[in-house]
Amino acid sequence: IQNGQFIASGVDGKMYYGLVDRPDSFYAAQSFMWQWNRSIAFHDYGGIIVSGASQSYGYVQHVEHMGGYISSDTLDFEPRKVALFFNQDIYITGYGAIIKSTDFGKNWIYTDASGDFFTDITYHRPTATWWTCGYNGSILISKDNGMHWEHYRNGNQILAKRYRLKSIIAVGDYVY
Repeated sequence: IQNGQFIASGVDGKMYYGLVDRPDSFYAAQSFMWQWNRSIAFHDYGGIIVSGASQSYGYVQHVEHMGGYISSDTLDFEPRKVALFFNQDIYITGYGAIIKSTDFGKNWIYTDASGDFFTDITYHRPTATWWTCGYNGSILISKDNGMHWEHYRNGNQILAKRYRLKSIIAVGDYVY
């Protein structure tokens, strides 16, 4: 939900749009990519939708606020989460990679994060620290706007207990 608009997405590239206070305003849109839409984030100029499968490929779709197609990019990994911070910095987490853009998705930079299927990302304002988690239980932190990452917890250690981490969020002084 953003600016009173509701946007939902899921299987086969289907997206649903409408106004929160007007249930009769909902309509469906079909993406030309028949993929599982994994995550959506909107900024002032439109939105970013990520989709993909099999851990080996993915897509970044750039759309207008009501779902109209603008352009797309391909990825060499399966993306899981797209997140927007400060209305300009966009991060995409996924299988073995985290990429970021500081120009609304026109250009992407690969960070040095590796070693897990990264499922989420958050920013902890009190410590100016980025946090990400992975499906094998890794937790990584970055203190330089997400370019360089270090392990807070390495989920790939052979004797370490495995946790299937899917979400991470910063609330107040804590990261959960």
